[in-house]
Amino acid sequence: ISLVEPPRQEGGRFPLQLGPFSLRRARAVRGGITILKEPTAQSEGLYDLTQARTLNDLTRFGVELKGCLSATSPIYLFELERKRANIPTEATDFVWAYPLNGAHHLTEEQLGVLQCLHN
Repeated sequence: ISLVEPPRQEGGRFPLQLGPFSLRRARAVRGGITILKEPTAQSEGLYDLTQARTLNDLTRFGVELKGCLSATSPIYLFELERKRANIPTEATDFVWAYPLNGAHHLTEEQLGVLQCLHN
């Protein structure tokens, strides 16, 4: 497993320097995610998507199906805000899943090929 450092923000620790963001519903990933290293409030984690068969085509373009998870952060949203963001009421913390290792090198042409393969 190669460990990739998550991006660092100038002037503060994640998530203080990121945003604003919008939420978009993503297609479900078949096969799921495997947590290789559980994140905590003090340390980042690692995830693996090799069991997600729908993503295996990414490997032909040099994308490793592993990535970093941010350290956990507490959720400070009221019930109505949680509902709008599809956050379960029992959730207490969240993490960000950073992009897969090598995904930032994909060209428009490669993205087009992947889109054709999965439509």
